[in-house]
Amino acid sequence: MTSSEECVAPSRAGHRARFPSELRGHGILVFSAFAVAFSSSLVTPLLPAILNHFGLALEVQARHVALLTGAYLLAMFVAAPVLGYLSDRIDRRVILLSAMGVYALSLYGLSSTSSLGGLYAIRVIAGLGAGGILPVIQAYVADYSAREQRVHRFAWIVTATLTGSLAGPYLGGLATGSEAWPRSGAAPSLHLITEQVLAAAILCSASLISIALIFRKRVLSQAEGRAELGIGAAGLPPAMYGLFSLSLVVMFAVGAFDAGMSTIARSTLQLSASQLAMLYAECALVMLVIQTLYFAEWFKSFAHQHLMFPAMLIAAAALGFFPLVRTSGQLVGVVALMAAGAGAIAPLISYRVSILADARQGTSFGLQSAFSYLGQGLGAISSGVLFALDSKLPYWLAAVMLIAGAVRIVLRMRPLSR
Repeated sequence: MTSSEECVAPSRAGHRARFPSELRGHGILVFSAFAVAFSSSLVTPLLPAILNHFGLALEVQARHVALLTGAYLLAMFVAAPVLGYLSDRIDRRVILLSAMGVYALSLYGLSSTSSLGGLYAIRVIAGLGAGGILPVIQAYVADYSAREQRVHRFAWIVTATLTGSLAGPYLGGLATGSEAWPRSGAAPSLHLITEQVLAAAILCSASLISIALIFRKRVLSQAEGRAELGIGAAGLPPAMYGLFSLSLVVMFAVGAFDAGMSTIARSTLQLSASQLAMLYAECALVMLVIQTLYFAEWFKSFAHQHLMFPAMLIAAAALGFFPLVRTSGQLVGVVALMAAGAGAIAPLISYRVSILADARQGTSFGLQSAFSYLGQGLGAISSGVLFALDSKLPYWLAAVMLIAGAVRIVLRMRPLSR
């Protein structure tokens, strides 16, 4: 038996090791997932205010916001599979610390950006760092969790990520509507960071320090574990790419829903910022309830085989009703449905990826993250582009894609062997 700061090499039964301190280690990974998702979604609504300091016209600002967001997502799309693969070949701890360090520095870098080109460079660097964080976190969870523990542990990661993604835009919106931009009286072009962004940078720094202190010992990489156990370097199974496509579809729906939430809540229903915050809190609460159910053995057994199909249909129903919402009560119901559907399906996809990945956890989760980032970006873009043609179109398109994904689950997905 190892000490509390050491890890054992993966065994044949799942190629897993123990956390330095299992609950503490998993808590740090959950915190890290929240910190990155929160800070990432916080910056996006601040971009117009940042660009305003360059004296750009409103229509030019809108174009640069779209391009900056696209550059960030493209960098994440490129970085995720590369860093996931390197975490298999080198060391999870090294890659996670490097990615988190780069991302935290990019947030601090906003304070010294004085040119549009510098802003683009910072967003690309931020995307390269952020892209590798989630897949390595997921690979860590798969490494150190017995098979029966993985679903509810992935559910914690998903809940943290989605909660951060929902809370960030709200606080970012508050920042752009306050007198805090800038507060110090410095020249606008030299002071492009708000208290909220600085807090997000500190949050990511705290995550970085925690990882460095807790995950002290070098963990046997999956590539080394594969060589030690005589596992070949064959490619990923075909079923894995079906899971990647499901991730793309689910995150396309989440991206469209997230982009439309603020528009419908504020423009159509004219809800206040505090009311919008309550909707985000409701979304997080529903996902936490779903996540808690994964601790129940009867629910886990049911969810593994039977929940993916109805979860996709529940999310599709939410998107179908979303553009038809006319009251705040209706919006509360739609948000609950979307949170329940997405909150249930995402950890189940991650669980299946972890089982099929075998000794290629980082590579597999890197590819899954790349598909997820692509789907979320396309969903957000479709919400903006198609909304101008018909306000219902982006959400109904996402609903149809979810229904098609649900049908595919019925026709193609096979039960996992026990």
